[in-house]
Amino acid sequence: MMEGNLYQYLLSVGKISEEKVNELMQKFIKNDIRLSENFKEKDGLEWTKLMNNYRNIAEEIVLNDYIFE
Repeated sequence: MMEGNLYQYLLSVGKISEEKVNELMQKFIKNDIRLSENFKEKDGLEWTKLMNNYRNIAEEIVLNDYIFE
C-alpha cells in the first residue's frame, strides 16, 4: 500500500468479497428448496424476501470474516 498500490488492493478485496458472497448464495440456494424457480413462480414475493435475506446474511458473513478481520 505504501507503493501506491491501494487501488489495486481495494479492487482485489472487492473481487474476492464478491466471489465469496456469490459462493455463499449458491450454497443457500442449493440447500433451501424455497429458492427454486418453481417456488419463485408460485410465491414471488416470498422468494424475493428469502433471496434478500440470504444476500444480507452472505454479505454480513463476508464483511465480518474478510473485511473487518
